[in-house]
Amino acid sequence: MKWQARVGDKFDWFVSLQNQGIVVPILDQMPEVEEDARPYLKAFHFLSGSRRTGFGPSYIPLTEIIAYCDLILLTDPDTRFLYAQIIQELDAYYLTEIATEKSSAGKRRS
Repeated sequence: MKWQARVGDKFDWFVSLQNQGIVVPILDQMPEVEEDARPYLKAFHFLSGSRRTGFGPSYIPLTEIIAYCDLILLTDPDTRFLYAQIIQELDAYYLTEIATEKSSAGKRRS
């Protein structure tokens, strides 16, 4: 998630640049993701764009996670609950990393 915090919502843009033949060094640093974790990380990336805007990134609303489950036709209640738990945990970690980076950047400027 530290890598994700550095890349933020620019991941798709970086991939499109790479697809155009442009070298994007940060994509070479992307960590390997275990097969079982990929659906959750994919959902997290997809849902990151649904954050409310303000003075910084906010959490992914639960309603958006539920809508995502509907979109991918997930109907099993236990699986939907698991998706919500994992995405919220990823999101909490991501927001913590963003806050830590901003705090560190502010200290470097001082």
